[in-house]
Amino acid sequence: MAWFAFVVLAAVYGLAGRTMTEKTLTALATPIGLVWLLLIGIGWWLLRIERYGTAAVVFLTWLVLTLGGNAWVANHLIGQLEAPWREVDGITGPAFDVVVVLGGGTSERGAGRAQLAADGERVITAARMFHAGKTEQILCTGTQFWRADEADLHFREEAAQILDGLGIPADRIEQIEGSNTTREMQNLRSWIDRQPDPALRVGIITSAYHLSRAMRLAAANGIVAEPIPANFYSTELASSPSWVIPSADNLKNTAAATKEYLAGLIGR
Repeated sequence: MAWFAFVVLAAVYGLAGRTMTEKTLTALATPIGLVWLLLIGIGWWLLRIERYGTAAVVFLTWLVLTLGGNAWVANHLIGQLEAPWREVDGITGPAFDVVVVLGGGTSERGAGRAQLAADGERVITAARMFHAGKTEQILCTGTQFWRADEADLHFREEAAQILDGLGIPADRIEQIEGSNTTREMQNLRSWIDRQPDPALRVGIITSAYHLSRAMRLAAANGIVAEPIPANFYSTELASSPSWVIPSADNLKNTAAATKEYLAGLIGR
């Protein structure tokens, strides 16, 4: 196995140079990269001692990790979900009476202080739309299912705090609960029904890969709304070890996309 790894790295160096070789070594040195290599080694050893059934299980595990964690599969899966919304832009699009920021784009860094998370463009998009005159009200959603203590902020509270820091007046920010997208849409329906004019122009902001699901659940609750995408994760792929060697980021994107596809299958 050592000679095989040496040959592979030599080939990478010869074809792509020192920088790509260093990136490849770094990818292999991560916990996921080491597990990936370990599975190859164990599978090879099992073949040599003729434990073919066990070897097949090990290589199947290696294959699942390889497919789920490489850039091409992750980019394709999440890209299919994002494709319908790639040309939609909340800043240049129509104006709304209220935009709804779905929870999940924030986290807490301690002492009740909120910060943007990986999907934080949801919150930034709402702030940009408000300052561009594209909305008069921002509705933050999201309830943490499990909190470390009672002082731990909910997603809606974190988003509201960040929006306040971005210059959005407090009377222009409202909050509703919701531990998942289904609950958020049910509570949004109730919130709309309580308004003096229920025929509001509503925009729903969430990550692009999650937007189809959000709009489907909105329609199921009789909510007439327009989609506003944020956080596009799919992109044109450049040469990288992650085409083959699995990474945490790619596994995260594959997992996120898989959840959306499963939700569609069960009507959630």
